[in-house]
Amino acid sequence: MTVVVDLTGKRYNRWRVLSREENSPSGKAKWLCECACGQQGIVFSTALRSGISTSCGCRHIEIVTELKTTHGLCTTKAYKSWIDMRDRCSNPNNDQYHNYGGRGIQCCTRWNDFQKFFNDMGERPKRLTLERINNEKGYEPDNCKWATYTEQANNRRPRKSHKRGSYKPKF
Repeated sequence: MTVVVDLTGKRYNRWRVLSREENSPSGKAKWLCECACGQQGIVFSTALRSGISTSCGCRHIEIVTELKTTHGLCTTKAYKSWIDMRDRCSNPNNDQYHNYGGRGIQCCTRWNDFQKFFNDMGERPKRLTLERINNEKGYEPDNCKWATYTEQANNRRPRKSHKRGSYKPKF
């Protein structure tokens, strides 16, 4: 017969042992434990002592959340502006690509990382959009600002005009 060491009151990672439970049908010792999050569960002695069981599962959820969350700002207006900026510059299927990436306008490599873009530009203020100060240059910290629609309209590149009388309608 195996001697069972009393684990009551001991801590194993996030588990705190509350009391001994009835052995499993195979004779393994089981313990009622409480996780640091408040959830209770029954855990085998071997799983506790070896570190196989470290929590009720809450730690796994925390780890996955930490790994999947890069900046937590994907619902912000700045993030939407960043996505749109990158799409205009790099996606030939974007309706505006011909005005941006198609004519050589690119994002600086620093802004391939949203967090760096956000550190440079901050959150997009209400009713403002991302503007390039010099329309011949790309998107980079020294050439961008948040601007009103009026400022944007006044900062357009010149349109190509037709010579007077050179336009002939097709009938």
